[in-house]
Parts: sequence; C-alpha cells; structure tokens
Amino acid sequence: MKTLAKSISFTACLAVCTLVLAGCAAGGDRTVIVPEGGATPTITVTANSEVKVVPDKAEVGVAVTTQAATAEGTQSENTTNVNAVIDALKKLGVDEKSIQTTDTYLNPRYDYSSPITYSAPAASNGEELAIAAEDSADDSSTNIVGYEMTTRLAVSDLDIGQVGEVVSACVEAGANNTDGIRYYSSDYDAKYNEALTAAVEEARQKADVLAKASGATLGNVYSMTEGYQNTSYRYDSASTMEATSADGAMKVMPGELEVTASVTVSYEIL
Repeated sequence: MKTLAKSISFTACLAVCTLVLAGCAAGGDRTVIVPEGGATPTITVTANSEVKVVPDKAEVGVAVTTQAATAEGTQSENTTNVNAVIDALKKLGVDEKSIQTTDTYLNPRYDYSSPITYSAPAASNGEELAIAAEDSADDSSTNIVGYEMTTRLAVSDLDIGQVGEVVSACVEAGANNTDGIRYYSSDYDAKYNEALTAAVEEARQKADVLAKASGATLGNVYSMTEGYQNTSYRYDSASTMEATSADGAMKVMPGELEVTASVTVSYEIL
C-alpha cells in the first residue's frame, strides 16, 4: 500500500517569456502568445511518494569490553572473549565474510577519587609541606589503576529470523555491549520503482490542476529530474526468511521501512 506525500511543492513558471491567454471567440478559444525566439512556456512541479516494505535482512553490532590491571592482561582477556563470540557466530552458520571488526581501542583507567600528593621542599621551620596534585595534568598518569579494551563487531547478511538468536549467542559468549540493529530489504529496488512511478503520476495530477486553474492545457513533458535516492535500506540478495526466532532467543520485531522517491517535472502548457 502506498502513501502519497501530502506536501507537494511546486513552482509555476513562464521561462523568459510572457504568456497571454485571451478569449478570442464566443466559444472561449484561447491563444498562447510566445515572443519571437522565446522559450517554451512550462509548469514545473515536484512530487514525492512513499512505499512501505517489511525488511528481510539485518546487520547487528556487538562489542566486547574487558578490564584488567595491565594492558597485556586486558588485551589477552579481550581477545579470548572476542574469539569466543566469533566461534559462537560460526556455530550458528554465520559466514566469516559476514563478521567484521569495525573498531578496537585500549585505554588506561584512572582513579580520581583520591588526589595524588607529593612533598614540597622543606619549609623554613624544617617541615615538609604535602601539596595536592589533583589539579596537575602531568601527575594524572601516575594514578592509573588499570586498563579497558573494547572491540566492536558488525555481523551482516543476517536473515531477520536469525537476529534474536545471534544477539543471544553473542551475549552468552562474552559480548557485553550492543550497537543496535540495522534493517535492509532485498526487495528495495522493486519498491523504489513503485514509489517512483507513483511520484510521476502525482506530478502529472498536480500539474494538470495548475494548468486548468490558469486556463491553459497541459502538454508533453518538457524535462524530468529524479530526486535524491536513499539506498541505505537496499540489500542485494533475494533470500528471505520470516521473522521468527529459536526457542529462548530474543524475538525481533522489524516493523516496516519507508522507501521514498521524488521527481521534479516540467510540462509544456498550451
């Protein structure tokens, strides 16, 4: 089912010419007068259309974050957990080419709860003065209490029915962060063409209303331009699966995607 956008912006223009519509006889005949060497008078409209489609493919983002006292220990634990997540994905039948490491970083962790102090030179009375160094940027490096490492994975080419099972398996294997789910449709091109066709039809209807309102007759298409196409929902595979999940796995509700198309069309007016 398609929904035509309610907001249709248009510009009626007479390109570098003056259009005179005059009643010439009792029957209401009209004459279009175009200056010598003048351009063709046109009406230009922009129309948009939207078509809904249920996605059949998805990409899931997961991450493994680990902490340890040393950088080496943090990296070792992180590697172990990431490998466990990848192994779990392979057991579910996910192809290696569909598993991508998108980001990995290692950072020190600081303890800011208690300020660092150091001893200043002895005062005139022979006593040392303890001075807080909490405002000194150079001393923060001496307050490292451990390290944290995060590795992110993108799992793509998933049928909708696999998403819940994949997320559950990743968490069980050691993933402790998720980066959301991105949905795609392998039927995107067909739905886009449907929306594009509806947009062209809507443009014709609007231009016809404008022409009649101005006392002119709509002619042939003078020019046509396709608007911006958002291909972020396109998936190049035709395989599909119903949105079901294995027992015990998280159920995923993909909803609907909005495939939109727009055109700007100029028509001759007679």
